[in-house]
Amino acid sequence: LQLHTQAGTYIKEYVHGDLGRTQPSLATVGQIHSADLLELDVMDVDLVWPPVKENQEEEPLSGRVTPSDVANINNKRVLS
Repeated sequence: LQLHTQAGTYIKEYVHGDLGRTQPSLATVGQIHSADLLELDVMDVDLVWPPVKENQEEEPLSGRVTPSDVANINNKRVLS
């Protein structure tokens, strides 16, 4: 199962439901008594860094492109 969530999302609580305090949870959606998380891998972090001020226009990449430049471009992708 792959999830795309926002920062601050409690993934473990979403899986097991935190003793019924988190609704919906995978346990309730799957109509099972309980679920537990055995492994959690973070595949990607969507983060634009450094942050762009609202009134500041983005500059096109020129010259030497660094890995952080590529990461910033990738983080602005539209998720389907």
